[in-house]
Amino acid sequence: MTKTLLLTPTISTGGRSVFPKGKNPARFIGWLLIVPAIAFAIAFADSRVGFRLLMASVGITMLVLALALYFRSRTLRTGNIRIAASGGLRFLPPGSTRAGALCVAIAFLIPASASLIITLVDLPTQQGFSRFTAVGPYVLAALGLWLLVKEILSARTPAGLQVDAEGLSGVRGTKQVHLRWDDLESAAAFGRHGPQLMLLTSNQGPIALEAHHFGSDPAVVARIIEYFRVNPTQRAQLNDGAAAIRTVEMVSR
Repeated sequence: MTKTLLLTPTISTGGRSVFPKGKNPARFIGWLLIVPAIAFAIAFADSRVGFRLLMASVGITMLVLALALYFRSRTLRTGNIRIAASGGLRFLPPGSTRAGALCVAIAFLIPASASLIITLVDLPTQQGFSRFTAVGPYVLAALGLWLLVKEILSARTPAGLQVDAEGLSGVRGTKQVHLRWDDLESAAAFGRHGPQLMLLTSNQGPIALEAHHFGSDPAVVARIIEYFRVNPTQRAQLNDGAAAIRTVEMVSR
C-alpha cells in the first residue's frame, strides 16, 4: 500500500466546506445505529430460531453499513489534502475507504446466507414476513455482488488523482480521468450536496470527481491544479509532490 501524507497547506478554500451543505454528516449517520439496535433487540427477544438468525444477520449488515458510512465521512476535512509520501503529485484516499466499501459489499451477502440456512434447515421463522424473508435478503445480495465486482474491476486503475507534467489521470469509481493540460479549461470545487472537483475540458465537457476518490478537499486540489494549468513552466515541480504543494503555498500567501 502506498504511504501517504496528510497535509493542511496554507492554500485558501474560498470559505467552502467539504461537507454537504456545510454540515458534517457523521452526527446524522449515528442515527443509523438505531436500525441494527432494533434488529438485535428483536433477535434477542424472539423465540423462533430462524427469525432470530435473520434479524441478527440484518443487524450485522446495517451495523457494518453505518460504521462504514461514519468512517467514510471522517476521511475528509476542510483544507486537508492527502498525497503520496514520495514521487510525483498524487492525491490519494486513505486505505480505509476501499476497505469500507469491501466490508459493505460482503456484509450485504450475510442476510441471503442466513435465509438459505433457514430454508435448508427448515428453521422456524415469522410467517408474516415471508415476502421480506424470500426477496429482501437476495436483493441485498445482488447489490453486494455488484459492489464487490465493481471494487475488483476498479482495482485495475491506480487509486487517486495523479497530476504530472502531462496532465491529470486516475481516480477509481465511475469516473476515469485522462486529461492533457491543453484540454483542461478550468478546475473548481463543486457540489452543494457533496464535495466534488469539477474539471471543465475542451474535448470531454465537464467532469465531476467525487472527493472521496482522491481523499482531499476539492477546493484546495482545484487551486493547485489551476496554478499548474496557468503556469506551465512550473510543471517540473510536479515530479515531487511535496515540493509542488510548497510552490503553490508560496504564491498563495
